[in-house]
Amino acid sequence: MLKIRMRLDLDTLDINRIARIYENGVALTQGVAATLPSPKPTVASRSDSVTLLVPRNLDAALDITARHLTYTDLDLTRVGATLAMRGGTAYIDSLRMTAPFGRASIDFAYSTSDTQNIFMKANVRADSLDISRFFDCYRNTLLRMMPYMSNFSGVIDAEADGRIDIFPSMFFNVPSLRAEIGFTGHGFTVRQNKFIRRITRMMLIRHSSPIEIPTFRIRADIHDNLIELYPFDIEFDRYRLSAAGINNFDGDMYYHLGILESPVPFPCLLYTSDAADD
Repeated sequence: MLKIRMRLDLDTLDINRIARIYENGVALTQGVAATLPSPKPTVASRSDSVTLLVPRNLDAALDITARHLTYTDLDLTRVGATLAMRGGTAYIDSLRMTAPFGRASIDFAYSTSDTQNIFMKANVRADSLDISRFFDCYRNTLLRMMPYMSNFSGVIDAEADGRIDIFPSMFFNVPSLRAEIGFTGHGFTVRQNKFIRRITRMMLIRHSSPIEIPTFRIRADIHDNLIELYPFDIEFDRYRLSAAGINNFDGDMYYHLGILESPVPFPCLLYTSDAADD
């Protein structure tokens, strides 16, 4: 068994600068044409389906920390992770980072310890994700594409945990995908601009002040080629809404929206369904 242990402590890691230096180096040694995007080959080669194996006799671990990391427009602090290979499995343990709009962590594993049971699994978690700060950080990109998001504010906690099997030919076994996804929203408010105010008038909401949405929780599972959204409630003003549904990977869907409380003194239930062939 070959054992390797390494540790790397960085003060500042500028991915943008590294990418520019690399691109300039390629341009100097191979010409500017080498840095331009080239069309992808359309004909598959034998190497496209070669099994990617992780050595079983390697026990390696690399601990990395960075006080500050810059990537595109994103400034991250307190970045750290452990990269490891052990017993035929490659790991990314506790990849953690802090951004101006929240914190995130990722755990990932790719295992070929049994070549007839190759799989990939991951856990992704976001804590205290501030919606308004997130879109402020991408004001020139995301906010231009979705300007209405400037009217929303609130904090989201999210977590996704999943696993999928992989064939030795390196194709995903999609029916094997199993995942659990959860969202929790706190302190959500919707500012009523002119467009939103026209909608809220039709909903018989009397005031024009921001609409407050208390804590809500949303949970969904992926299994057997299905995405299943479990029932959840959202309350605001004089409304209480309930939603749930299911759809498959072919595009067939079946969802319902229940209006349990509203200014109209009786509940109602709306169903929507669609088939991929329709």
